[in-house]
Amino acid sequence: MRNTHISLLVVLGLGLGCGWQPDAPPGAAAGKAQEGSTMLPAWPMPHELKVQGKADQYSDFRLSHPEWYAITEPPSKPEFLAFREWEPMMGVMLAFSSTGLGQSVTDSIVMMVVEGLEYVDWYVVVPNNSIQNYFVNQLKSKGLSQAAIDEGVTFLQFDLNSIWGIDFGPYSILDPAGNVAFVDFRYYHQRTFDDAIPTQLGNALGVTTYRAPMNWEGGHFQTDEVGTCYFSQGTYWENPDKSEAEVKKVVQDYLGCKNFIVLKPIQDGTSHMDMFSKLTDKNTFVLGKCTTAECTSATVNTLDDDADILNAAVLSDGTGLTVHRIPMPNQKDGVWRTFTNSTLANGVNLWPIYSQWKDLEAEAHNVWRDAMPGWTHVGILSDVVITWGGAQHCVSRNLPVGNYVKWIDDGKCNSGECEAPLGGYTGSCQDDGDCFGPEWQCVCNDCESGCTEPPDNCGGITYDGCCAQDGNLKYCENNAITNVNCGSFDQCGWDPDNNWYDCGFSDEGPAGFPKSCPGEEPCENIPEEGICEGDVLKWCQDDQINETDCTADGLLCGVDGNQKPACVCPPACTDGDSQCLDDGSGRKVCGTGTNGCVVWQEEMCLDGFTCQNGECMSKPEPVPDNGPPSFDLGGPDAATHDLGTGPDGSVDGVSSDSIASGGGCSAGLIPGSTSMPALMLLPVLSFLVARRYSTKEFIHE
Repeated sequence: MRNTHISLLVVLGLGLGCGWQPDAPPGAAAGKAQEGSTMLPAWPMPHELKVQGKADQYSDFRLSHPEWYAITEPPSKPEFLAFREWEPMMGVMLAFSSTGLGQSVTDSIVMMVVEGLEYVDWYVVVPNNSIQNYFVNQLKSKGLSQAAIDEGVTFLQFDLNSIWGIDFGPYSILDPAGNVAFVDFRYYHQRTFDDAIPTQLGNALGVTTYRAPMNWEGGHFQTDEVGTCYFSQGTYWENPDKSEAEVKKVVQDYLGCKNFIVLKPIQDGTSHMDMFSKLTDKNTFVLGKCTTAECTSATVNTLDDDADILNAAVLSDGTGLTVHRIPMPNQKDGVWRTFTNSTLANGVNLWPIYSQWKDLEAEAHNVWRDAMPGWTHVGILSDVVITWGGAQHCVSRNLPVGNYVKWIDDGKCNSGECEAPLGGYTGSCQDDGDCFGPEWQCVCNDCESGCTEPPDNCGGITYDGCCAQDGNLKYCENNAITNVNCGSFDQCGWDPDNNWYDCGFSDEGPAGFPKSCPGEEPCENIPEEGICEGDVLKWCQDDQINETDCTADGLLCGVDGNQKPACVCPPACTDGDSQCLDDGSGRKVCGTGTNGCVVWQEEMCLDGFTCQNGECMSKPEPVPDNGPPSFDLGGPDAATHDLGTGPDGSVDGVSSDSIASGGGCSAGLIPGSTSMPALMLLPVLSFLVARRYSTKEFIHE
C-alpha cells in the first residue's frame, strides 16, 4: 500500500534497490538533482505499474509480439540448474540505453569494461549506431584502443528502455552436458523493449528461451551448483496472485531449484537481495551489516535476522554456510548504498565504492579478500548510479561458458501451422522463421487473464492517483480505488519525489497526469493551450471552457508559428495579383484585409466597363447588323427611267461596250443619272464597313 501524507505527517525518504518498491522509491530525487539525467530508475515508477483491467498500448504491444512475450512450457530436460556467478563466464552483458544517462553513470558502466576487459569479453546492447559510436568513444577516452575494443567487445542492437541488465536480462540454465538455455521472467509493464531482450538475445546467440509466468527481476535471485536457491520475501510481494508454494513451484520448474532459502528484505523499501548480500561460492555468503550511525535500527535488526537464517541454513547437499559480514555505507540521506552489488567474472570482482566512507571501504575490501581469496577486487566509483537503485551487479548479466545450442530445434511452417520437434512451438505461422522455441501456454504473458483485459474497477484512475473535488486523494491499487481525505482539493497535489498525487501538496502533475479525477475535469479534457473543433477554437482558462468561431473573422482554426492551436489566416495569395470574375462583372485583387490577412478581395467594375486580363475596361459601342449596304446610283426617278435603245444598240447614246465595262474609271457617264454624288459616298461607306468588322473582332477577343 502507498504511504500518504496525512495532515502534518512527514514520510522520510528511503533507500533503493535494483527493482520493485513496495513503498515510495526514494533516491530518485537525489539522482536527478545530481545528473539532470533522462534515465529510468531501477524501480518501477508509479505510473509504470500495471493497472489490472486497464488496456493500454503496452498490453497491445505485447499481444502483437507473442514471439517475445508469450508464456512457454518449462524446460523438460532432467537435472538442469541455473548458472553460478563465480563459475567461468563466456562474457558479461551490459545495456547502454542512451547518451543522456549523465557522465557519472556512463563512467560507472564504461569503467566496468575498462577494468574487466582482460578477464572477460563484453556484450553491450545498444539501440542504434549512434549510441554504439558514443560508447566506443567513451571507452577510448578511458584508454582502450580500437584494437582492444574490436577484440573484446561485441555490440548487439536492440531497442532498450533502461540500463538494468540484471533485472530484465536472461537467467542462464545449463544441462549436465553444459548446453546453455535462457529463462525470461516478466519485467515492468511499461518497459516492453527491456522485457523482450532475453528472447532476442537468445535468438542472436542461438539458444532456446523459456518464458515463465511470474513477475521477477534478477536482483532477487542467487543460487549454487547443488540447486539451493536464494531470494527475499519481495518475490512474494510482486506476485500477490500466487501462494508461496506456487512461487516456489514456478522457480523450481524453470530454474531447476531444489531447496529454498528466503531472506527478509531490509526495511528501506527495496526487496532485492543483491543490495545487501552476495553468494560467492556454494558455502560462502557475504551479508551486510551496519550500526544505527549508518542505518535505521530496523535495518540493523533485519540484517541480523538474515544472518541467523543463513547460519542455520542446510543446503541441498547437506552442508552449511560461512557468513562474512560486510559494512554498509551511509543510508540516512535516502540513498541505499552498498558494497555487495558487485559483478563477478573469471577471477575479477567489480564492486561499488564511493567518494566518502573510505574507512568502511577499507573494511569492506578486507571482507572481500577473506571471502574470495585469489580473486582481484576492483572498486568502481558509483556515487550517482547508486542513487538510481543499483550499481555494478544491477547493470550487468553474466553469460556462462557452455555450448550455445538450441535445446529445442526449430520447426517448419506447413500450411500456416508449425511442425516442431517434441516440446516445440506448434502454433500458427507465416513462414519457417516463426517456428522456433518451446510450446506456448498462451499467446500473451499472463495466461490467467485469458489474454483479455478484465473489467476496469477504477474508472480510469491509476496508481499515480488524482485529487477529487471533495478533497479526497484517490488512487487505484489491486483494481480497487483507495480514498484518503486530504481536507480539501487545494491540499492534494503532485509529490515530485514519489511521482504521484498525495496529501500535503497542491501542484498539478506533469503532462499526462491531470490533477482532477476522471469525470471531474472542469474543462472536460479541453487543454489550456486549446484545441480545434472544426474551425472553432476552444481553450480552458480559469476552469472555464472558452471558444471562438474563427470563420467570423474570415480565419481558419489551425496551428500558429509556435505550433499551438489558434485562429490563423487562410492560405495566402501574392499581394497585388488580380483575376477576373468568371462572368467578367468584376475582379479579385490580392491585398491585406481587415483581419490582417493577405487575401483575395472582390471589386465590381463600373457600369459600362467589363473585366479583361484582370483589369476593368470600357465596353465598345455596339453596331447594328442590317446586312450588306445597298447603293442608289440614280436620282429620284432612277427606278423608272427608261434608258432606251438606239438604232446602233446604244442606250441613250451610250454604247453597249461602255455599259459592259462595269462603270469603272474609264466608264462614260450615263446621261440623266446622279452617279456623281453616289461615287462621292463610296469612301465613307467603305470606312463604316471596315470599322464595323473591326469592332466585332475586338469584342470577340
